[in-house]
Amino acid sequence: MMKTTLRPLFVGLPGAGKTTLSALVAERLGFSVIGTDPLFRIFRAIPSTSEDPRAEVMRSFLDEAEKRWPDLAPKLRKDAETVDEKGRCVLHDSVPFRAYGEDVFRRFEIEMFAWLDRHGELDNKIADLSASAPLYAENRALFSPENGYRAILIDTPHAMIGQNLVKDYLRFLERSRAAGEKKPIRGAYEKEIAAALGDADPTTPEGAKIAYEAALRVTEREAGKRWEKYVEFTRGVAIHPAPGVALETLVDQVCALCEA
Repeated sequence: MMKTTLRPLFVGLPGAGKTTLSALVAERLGFSVIGTDPLFRIFRAIPSTSEDPRAEVMRSFLDEAEKRWPDLAPKLRKDAETVDEKGRCVLHDSVPFRAYGEDVFRRFEIEMFAWLDRHGELDNKIADLSASAPLYAENRALFSPENGYRAILIDTPHAMIGQNLVKDYLRFLERSRAAGEKKPIRGAYEKEIAAALGDADPTTPEGAKIAYEAALRVTEREAGKRWEKYVEFTRGVAIHPAPGVALETLVDQVCALCEA
């Protein structure tokens, strides 16, 4: 019987290694990677009044918002039409968008995934999803085995995740310095680390300790909220990164799991 290759869909907490493994496995299996977080920002910047075909996402999101959150819909529609000095819809900024509630914010992501799927933008690609995307039933249905995906949980030790999050935070600071400006912190994890640090310098041993402890706290908290849904969605299929486990070994494991 001829084997087929399912596309891996990595599920895990922020900092678990989803993006790294997506790139490595895509190279091995001959797929490309579609990073959905950057796309999320691009699509949110397109106002509902735009003639850009991608504005369909904003309009379908508004229609859903009308049904689900009628009290919020009028203000959402106004924001969806309002542009900033660069011509971007003001909802491109996750801070005011998230102020409507995480479910409202993620509804736009759901509509974006549906649009990408309808237009063939996900074909022959590994989708590098946000850590929150698998929490929503519509996304779990779209990225299912029936549609050619193998959901794989990346069960990374929290200590390793904490270290990765601190590295990501330091890279964010480096990019800010390179740009010659203090970039706004939008990510929830980065905000928690920044709040814990206060005026402490994360490049010093004491600052690094504070940042790591904050990253570990938020990781453990989010694991408590999400882990059960992650396990249910992946049907217990998991890989286990750990100190000393080579990335190549993990790639081998993923490729074996994707053979159906």
